[in-house]
Order: sequence, then C-alpha cells, then structure tokens
Amino acid sequence: MAEIPKHKNFSEAESVMLLKLALAGEPYSQEYGKNATNVTAGETVRKVAADRLKWQRGDEDEGTTDSPSKGANFAKLVELLRDQNEKELQARRYKWRKERLDCQASESRFMQLLELLAKRG
Repeated sequence: MAEIPKHKNFSEAESVMLLKLALAGEPYSQEYGKNATNVTAGETVRKVAADRLKWQRGDEDEGTTDSPSKGANFAKLVELLRDQNEKELQARRYKWRKERLDCQASESRFMQLLELLAKRG
C-alpha cells in the first residue's frame, strides 16, 4: 500500500478528511453511493420526461411553435398551475384537520368507554 505523502500545512487526519471530501464530491465513482444516486437520477429523469410528454402539442408539425404570445401563454399556464397547486394544498390541509378532529373524537369516545368499564368493573 502506498504511503500518504505528508503535507507541510496539513496533519494526517486533515489529509484524510480532505480526501474524503474530495471523494464525496464524486458520487458516481464511489460504489457505496452509486445505487442511491442512480435511483435518484432515474426518478428525476422520469419526472422530466413525463412533464415534457404532458406539454407536447399535437399540432407541432403545422409550424405553430413560434407564436409571438408563446411567453405570455406559458406565464399564464404557470400561474394556473401554481393556483391549482395552492388549492390542492388547501384541500389537503382541510382534509388533514378533519381527520385529526375525527381521531381526537374517537380517542375521547374510547377513553370514555374505558372509564365506564373501569367504573363498572
């Protein structure tokens, strides 16, 4: 095994730490992180491809891709999607609150039942 060269300004522990930092910056060459990185990259590529397929237009062959209002239409679409996402989030929050209240109500009924059984027993 080759010996680690001594640096003038770094201790051996610092050299090892710097080496680990350098190796951590290259996740594709390291075996321990390769599978997780590949899964993450594959998921990202799949999402981007799915988004591109959603936005493709059927009439692109007709030469209508370079319209002057393309930027404005895209901005409107982005705004509509943002509004839709906000509404979905509000609906989820409402659902979560309702489920939480239902859980609390069932817990209180269960505790009342246990108290009743404890008094009878």
